[in-house]
Amino acid sequence: MRNKGFTIIEMLVGVSVFLVATQITAGIFVQAVRTQRQVNQILTVQGDTGIIMERISREIRSGYLFAIVATPEASCTPGGSSANEGVKLCFYRYKDGAEREIEYIFDGSDIVRSENGVAGKLNARTTSIKKLRFVKTQSGTDSPWRITFVLWTAPRDPQAAITAQVQSTVSARILPEEVPEI
Repeated sequence: MRNKGFTIIEMLVGVSVFLVATQITAGIFVQAVRTQRQVNQILTVQGDTGIIMERISREIRSGYLFAIVATPEASCTPGGSSANEGVKLCFYRYKDGAEREIEYIFDGSDIVRSENGVAGKLNARTTSIKKLRFVKTQSGTDSPWRITFVLWTAPRDPQAAITAQVQSTVSARILPEEVPEI
């Protein structure tokens, strides 16, 4: 007569199948969490990059007397001599009835925006700026200034291997002959 129940072999096989299924499910879950974390980092960097691009573009559109210098330490005077390409952009902007001196500086990991000497970081603390380049073009002295800027951003998380590169070219709305006297 046979007893009702499972043999030790049947129990071992059942537990083994359960453990394998649990392992597979746990692996899928861990991978899904990693993927979700990466997606969140990408969305955060893209959002921050968009905000940075819009802020810089808006101020360039309303600026005048642009100058670019190659190093963050170099002196930058709006309307003064400048390089065609560099990491520091300075210009004047007329706002609220007053002329303001604006500077954008890439300091190696952040974008620093300065207005009349008061500086602050432009990017969020979760976003690292890998590279920023400004390029000034003007076909003639009566032509509008055109500023191209290229921006490489990434999450500050060292495990993230994601970098976004964006570029924009903006023309100033103020023509050289319309510049207010300084």
